[in-house]
Amino acid sequence: MSRWSVGVGRLFGIPIRVHVVLLVWVAFRLLGALGEDHPSRAFQIELAVCLGLAGIVLLHEFGHAFAAIQQGGVAEEVLLWPLGGLAFTARTPHRPWAEFVTVVWGPLVNVLLAAISAPLFFLWAGAFTPHLFDIYSLTSFVQDSPALLEDLRAAAAANGGEWPLVYVIPDYLFKTNLVLLVFNLFPAYPMDSGRLVQCALWARGNYRRSVMQATALSFVLSPALVVAGLFWGEGNFLIALIGVWNILECIQERRRLRMEGDDTFLGYDFSMGHAALDAPPPRPGFFERRRVKREARRRAREARRAQELRARVDQLLEKVHREGLPALTDEERDFLKQASRKY
Repeated sequence: MSRWSVGVGRLFGIPIRVHVVLLVWVAFRLLGALGEDHPSRAFQIELAVCLGLAGIVLLHEFGHAFAAIQQGGVAEEVLLWPLGGLAFTARTPHRPWAEFVTVVWGPLVNVLLAAISAPLFFLWAGAFTPHLFDIYSLTSFVQDSPALLEDLRAAAAANGGEWPLVYVIPDYLFKTNLVLLVFNLFPAYPMDSGRLVQCALWARGNYRRSVMQATALSFVLSPALVVAGLFWGEGNFLIALIGVWNILECIQERRRLRMEGDDTFLGYDFSMGHAALDAPPPRPGFFERRRVKREARRRAREARRAQELRARVDQLLEKVHREGLPALTDEERDFLKQASRKY
C-alpha cells in the first residue's frame, strides 16, 4: 500500500501518509463543487468537509498510536486511505489489556471531540438547523434569546443568505464524530468494536481462539454492511467496501493463524498424512507481506543509525587520542555522554 501512498509530513514524530486514491477522490469533490450554482460557497463547504473529516480520522488514528506508545509499543506510521485510516504499530505487549487500551482510544477520541463540539452545536446549530437534530428541541432555547437569534440572522444576511461556516462547522464536527462513534460500535472484526470483542474473548481464553471467534462473528455481520451499503439509500458504497474489507481481513487473519500453527504438532498438520511435510506453506496475504516489509525497513533504519553513531563515536575518540579531552566542543561532549548512555 506504501507504493500507492505519499508522505505528507510527520506529527509528533509519526509519519503520515495519504493514499493516492483518496487524493483523487478529494480532487473530484472539489472540482464538482465548482460546477454548483454558488461555486465559491460550495467549494468552501467541500474543502471544509474534506479537511474536517481528514482531521477527525487522523486524530482517531493518533488515539490508537499514542495508546500503543503508552503501552510500550512503537507507532510506525498513520495512513489515510479511502476507507478511513490505519495506524500501524509494532512491539505492543502481546496481552489483552495492552491491545484493549490501544484499540479503545480511537473511539474515545471521537467521544472527546463530540463533547468539545457539543456546546457550540447546541448553541449555534440548533438555531438554524433544528430540522437536522430537532430531538434536542433547541430552537426554543434560541428563540428565548432574542439577541442571539438576531445576531445569527444578521450573520446569515451578511453572508448572502447563507449561514457562515463558523456556525456550520460545530454542527458538522458534532454529527460526524457521533456518526463515526456509532459506526465503530458495529462489532465486526477488524473494526474497533470487533477488536474489543476479540480482546474480551482473549482475556477469558487464549489468543488463537479469540481471533477465530471474533472473525466468525464478523463473517456473519460484515455481509450486513455490504447489503446496507448497496441497497440502503444512495452514496453508501463506501460502507459496502468496508464490509468487503472486513471479510478479506478476517480471511487473512485466519490464514496467519494457520501459518503460525500453534495448535499443531511440530508445526505440521498430520491430518493430511505425511504429505503435509512436503506441502509448501501458504503464501502470506497482502497485509502480512506489508507488515513484514515495514519491520524489515525499521530494522534497516535502526542498523543504519547505530552504524552512523558508532562511526562518529570512533571519530571523536580518535580526536581525543590525538588532541586530548579539552579539544572536544560542548556539543561533542554531549554526544559522547548520550552515546555512552545508549551503550
